Amino acid sequence: IPSFSNFAVQIDNFVIEKGQITFRNTPKGRMERIKNLNGKFRLASLDGPMDMDGSAVVRGIPLSFSASIGQIVKDRTLPFSLVGKVIPGNAEITYSGAVSNLREQPVLKGKFSLKGANLSSFISGVANGYALPSALSRPFSARATITASQKLFAASDLIFTLDDTKGTGQITALLGSSADTTVVLAINKLNLDKLLS
Repeated sequence: IPSFSNFAVQIDNFVIEKGQITFRNTPKGRMERIKNLNGKFRLASLDGPMDMDGSAVVRGIPLSFSASIGQIVKDRTLPFSLVGKVIPGNAEITYSGAVSNLREQPVLKGKFSLKGANLSSFISGVANGYALPSALSRPFSARATITASQKLFAASDLIFTLDDTKGTGQITALLGSSADTTVVLAINKLNLDKLLS
């Protein structure tokens, strides 16, 4: 990651209306599109900080976003926070943390939370119409400390709820050619009457 601190660039107000961004991975034949992008962007310098907020459609999912990216610290660490609202399921996703070791093997670490009004609608909206049982059409939430790199994904201190059902746990996944995932969950409270009604 090069440092751009010698260049004096500042953007006070950059607006995109009805924009589209296309990402192509030609060797793998993959393409992703962000459509109907509307947003405002502010950049203090090429090394940050940067603020943005707006809305877009990603993989057919309508969402709004607000993000703050800090200034790169010692060419190694990039702090940032993100709030996203996903329309299906009336869900809000938040993240606050940083990417460290930018020049070598980047590691993402921070606090993640997810809450919404309807788990079934949320899953259907983000999983291309995949349907869950109607018993799961209930308010939900989850929060955890996330650590992620090219070799590891870990969600520790996991706390989740589905209406009155509550639980804790942790998830660890080793990534790469020999992927291995460990999930440990404990349900502290389970209201079967509500789930089966």
